[in-house]
Amino acid sequence: MGFKLRQAKTKRCVGALIEGALRDRVEAAFAERRAAAPQSIAPKRLFHNEATGKPWVQSTFIHEFADARADAIAAAVKAENHDLAERLAVLQFRDLRRTCVVRLGELGMDDQGISAMTGHKLGTIKKILETYMPRTTMMAARAVVARLPVKANRASGDDREQKA
Repeated sequence: MGFKLRQAKTKRCVGALIEGALRDRVEAAFAERRAAAPQSIAPKRLFHNEATGKPWVQSTFIHEFADARADAIAAAVKAENHDLAERLAVLQFRDLRRTCVVRLGELGMDDQGISAMTGHKLGTIKKILETYMPRTTMMAARAVVARLPVKANRASGDDREQKA
C-alpha cells in the first residue's frame, strides 16, 4: 500500500509506501469510511487534528511547533534556566525531506530512487547528500564490499568452522 501526491511547491508527483502501524491506521480509516458510506470515494485526507477536526497540513504543524516552543521557553524561564530559554528561542520548524534524503542515501538507495520518493530533482539530491550525508567507516566498508567480485568457491562459514 502506498500513496502518490503532487507537491504544492514543485508540482512534482511523488509516491511512498505505507507500512507497519501507519498502514494499519490507513486501512482502518478506509474501512470506517466504507462502512459509513459504501459508495463513497476514498478520502483525500485520512488524518485529522483531534482538537480541530480539520486535516493536518504543514501550516498546522508549524503553528503547533511554535506553541510547543513557546510553552517550553516559558517553562525554562519559570525555572530560571535562561540559557535553555535562549537555545529554545532559536529553534525553527523544519520539514524532514532533507533528512529523508540523507537516511535513504545511508541505506544505499540510488539518487533516482530518492528523487522518486521526495520529489527533489537529481541535482538537488546530489547537493543535499554532499552537504548533509556523513561519511562513515561503515559506508566506506559497504562501498568496498559492494565492488568485490563474488566468488562461487569462496569459503563459507561452515568451511571456516571445519578448518578451525
